[in-house]
Amino acid sequence: MMLGHVVGLAASLAIQQQLAVQRVNIVELQRMLTSQRQVLEVS
Repeated sequence: MMLGHVVGLAASLAIQQQLAVQRVNIVELQRMLTSQRQVLEVS
């Protein structure tokens, strides 16, 4: 389920910023995911 969330958020950012999804700022994407309580790393 998390992968779908990441893909959807990345696509949304790409549309909003009128970019190819490959050009989405990864740091911004990670910040947004973290703010939505998504786990990005397992320690």
